[in-house]
Parts: sequence; C-alpha cells; structure tokens
Amino acid sequence: MSAAAVWPPVPAGAPVFGSLFALRRDPIGFLTRSSEEFGDSVRFRVGPRTHAVFFRHPDQVKDVLVTHQHSFAKGRGLQWAKQFLGEGLLTSEGEFHRRQRWLSQQRSHVRLRDPARRAAYFPFGGGARQCIGEPFAWMEGVLILATLAQQWRLRLVPGHRVDAQPLITLRPRYGMRMVPEGRESSPGSGRPPLLG
Repeated sequence: MSAAAVWPPVPAGAPVFGSLFALRRDPIGFLTRSSEEFGDSVRFRVGPRTHAVFFRHPDQVKDVLVTHQHSFAKGRGLQWAKQFLGEGLLTSEGEFHRRQRWLSQQRSHVRLRDPARRAAYFPFGGGARQCIGEPFAWMEGVLILATLAQQWRLRLVPGHRVDAQPLITLRPRYGMRMVPEGRESSPGSGRPPLLG
C-alpha cells in the first residue's frame, strides 16, 4: 500500500484566480511572505485549475530538478512557450533536458578552466574561426551611441514609475519611458545645431 501524497499548505487567495494577482504584483515579496508563514514548501493557485508549488530549500530544489526530474513535467505555460522559445534547457524534458543540462554544465567548466576552448561550443565565437565582423559591430555600436549622446540627452518621463520585474531576466516592470532632449550646441564646439 503506497502512502498518500501530502500537499504543501495553500495561502488564501481570490476565489477564481487564487494568488495570481498577488504573485504578479510583487513576486519576490509574495513568495517571501508565503514561505515565512507556511515553511519551505508552499502551494498556491494561479488560476481556476492551475496550481504551482514553490520550494525554498536547496535540497528540495535539487530533488525536483536533478534527483527526481523524471517524476515532474513542465507546466502548460512552458509547453506553450516551447513553440516560441524552441527546445532549450528551460523548455525541454526527459533525456533531452538531461543532455542539455550536462552540456551547459560542461561549457561552464570549460570556460573556467580554459577560455580558449569556448570555441568548441560556439564554432565562430573564438580562435582562428572567430567572426571577423564582431569587433567592427562593437565599434560601430559604440560610435553610434556616442554620436547620439553628443546630440541628445534622455530624461525619464516625469512621474513614470520604475519597478524591477524579476522574470527570467531582471527588467523594468513598466518599461523606461524616456523623452529625448536636444543638447545645446555652443559656438566653436564643432557640432552642427540640432534639427527640429
């Protein structure tokens, strides 16, 4: 006879959407408060039929991602995202995911031990086969930005709220609304006056 699964506790939430709005409003704060109240494992509803489980302890994370990875499947959101993101480390499952993880770990070890071997994973990324256009692209980008910065100054729109949104990468939650302002050209500066 097998033991019944024990689910972690669930914080109170809205009737239909559960904790979705609290999680979207302040993800780090919500997860921190929930784990402080309920412990290292917290289950919460994020829709009418969708539950998520948050693990805080590193041993639990290792159990899910490494030790017992074959017992877990990616959620519907990542299944849907696979059509846009492709079959990468984030979206893959099973043996393919294990191989992707192994390759990424090997690449990081190679980078730490021998930077010259990076080209083994990116054929045109280093050594004799490095893309000859890369230095020119960097130089062109720097020159364009320097030229624009000589002529224009960017200022944040007054009253625009800037909050961090931690997703896969850290980004501003509401974007960065900027207003370009022309810089004054002074006589003898060698710069033409601004247009418009």
